[in-house]
Amino acid sequence: MKSSLTLNKIGVRLLCLILLCVVSQIKKKYNFFKLEVEEDMVLSLCKDWSDLNYYINSLKSKYRKRIKEILEKSKEIKIKDFGENDIRHYRSELQLLFNKVVGDSKFSGPNFNVQTFLS
Repeated sequence: MKSSLTLNKIGVRLLCLILLCVVSQIKKKYNFFKLEVEEDMVLSLCKDWSDLNYYINSLKSKYRKRIKEILEKSKEIKIKDFGENDIRHYRSELQLLFNKVVGDSKFSGPNFNVQTFLS
């Protein structure tokens, strides 16, 4: 009984080694890379939050102040839905904007290609 248990451990180790080799080859062949992500961040929604003001008022004072400053600084921003033609027309500018956001952020993720919006 003990010898079959040892054989199973060796078999499992061998299988793990084979899988690691296969995964390594796949990574090289398809240029995969490891992407580490943060833990899931969950925001529990309160039933009293019927609009943004209710949410803001439920925050601690320092966060209320911060969000109000952000809203004030961004009040001139206009939101526009982009269709396929808009994405094609502004593709270069959009790519530069995405690159700047990623470059300026603390998060370091993979490069984003605006072309994927057109796929």
